[in-house]
Amino acid sequence: MHSLLLLALLAVEPGRAVTAAPLSKGKIDTCSELATIMSDETGTCGSVVMSTSPTITTPVITTSVEANTAGVASPNILTAAESGKTLTSEGAAALNYHTLPSAAAGLRFCFVSHAGATNGIRITAAAGDWIQLGYMTGSIAGYVQSTDSGARLCLEAINTSEWIADPSSGAWTLDGTQFWVGGDLYAAFVTLDEAVLTSSASGGIGHADGTTIIGGPGAGKRIQFVEGVIRYDHVNATYATCTGVNLFMQDESSNYIQVSDSPSNPFTNAGDVVVVMTHNDIAQATTGSSYSATFYNKPLKLRATGGACTNGASADGTATLMVYYRVVTN
Repeated sequence: MHSLLLLALLAVEPGRAVTAAPLSKGKIDTCSELATIMSDETGTCGSVVMSTSPTITTPVITTSVEANTAGVASPNILTAAESGKTLTSEGAAALNYHTLPSAAAGLRFCFVSHAGATNGIRITAAAGDWIQLGYMTGSIAGYVQSTDSGARLCLEAINTSEWIADPSSGAWTLDGTQFWVGGDLYAAFVTLDEAVLTSSASGGIGHADGTTIIGGPGAGKRIQFVEGVIRYDHVNATYATCTGVNLFMQDESSNYIQVSDSPSNPFTNAGDVVVVMTHNDIAQATTGSSYSATFYNKPLKLRATGGACTNGASADGTATLMVYYRVVTN
């Protein structure tokens, strides 16, 4: 009897397709009622989400996390299909290497220098691409790297060639010479060899324009020097002549203004030495002149106002200079 009734209800005209009747308001009114006839739902009922401008409360979105130990000899080559993944250096016994896929707007990866690993993590852009870290633009196929335990950084492509770095912890270096220390604090690392120290030509510290330590930060931005550290490694003999070694910036009238104070000249020291360069009150540095310097988009330079170093006694010591600074936007 029941079978005959069911057949009668399902009877259709010959040749007419059978289609499922849409659900009506009289049948299901709430999400909980819908859930009772479903077997593959996830989450709990609230409001039904439509396709246009939905508001979703506390969603749980799962992402893929991968512990990776790839080294310099065989870097981890990421693909666009892995976008959204977080890579950690957990288990790595040396610096962990990753290479990004070719940039395409919307691709995003996050990286963590794991606390239990050693030597940190490095992420390299693909050929033709570059990485932007804060205001700093990296070189083509350049890299970002951190050796800090627990350092975290995400990279998102905004077009077909540019990745924007969003660091949240740890210090990160861009191409090994520029650093994001944290917050609005940056650092630059420069090697000063014999050729730079003894030259009065362009690029040498004895030249009127000195040697560039940090390039201009861009339109509407200016460098604010915080502190510098020079480590001089003495070799063979002592340099002579080079005096007045300090950091300078040019004002709007192209006058060089001293922005650092150095207690001594490291290059004429008769042995290895570390010299800390402190911030110089610019108002004091320009006593006797009208001060209207803004330094917009001006580089920071190291100059020896007394001339280049001489090495007649075969002095060939080298130095490294670390400069800490901020970039101020006005």
